[in-house]
Amino acid sequence: MKDFYEALASSERNAAIPKEDDFFGMLIGSWYIDYMDNATGAVRKGEWHFSRVLEGMAV
Repeated sequence: MKDFYEALASSERNAAIPKEDDFFGMLIGSWYIDYMDNATGAVRKGEWHFSRVLEGMAV
């Protein structure tokens, strides 16, 4: 799986995307979350991980 991630991931935004259009760049990183299931009211702890992929063209 590590090889797949390394082939897919990119360390920086692609130069074709202007900085002012990099709307999702602020999400890059790991985030701890509390998820509330609306059906049951149960709260679960979790993590979200965001990184740049596809030569920096996507998050």
